[in-house]
Amino acid sequence: MYKKTKTKLLSVLLTAAVTLSGIGLTNTASLHALAATGKAVLKTKKVTVNVGAKKAIKITSKKKKAKYTFKASNKKLQ
Repeated sequence: MYKKTKTKLLSVLLTAAVTLSGIGLTNTASLHALAATGKAVLKTKKVTVNVGAKKAIKITSKKKKAKYTFKASNKKLQ
């Protein structure tokens, strides 16, 4: 009788361990997949530039051989 309950307990614990580890791997893999296939996003959201100065804007998740342009919605900047 003791061996039977021990076997059942072991099977329940192993099932829970496999299920929980599968959930963790799925979330991690999906996050990496989203980052790899996601849209290009500006790394910095706010930049202060003096008159006549230039500032390089960094982009994350860029696609190879793609050309990125920036256009401000503020008419004073154009």
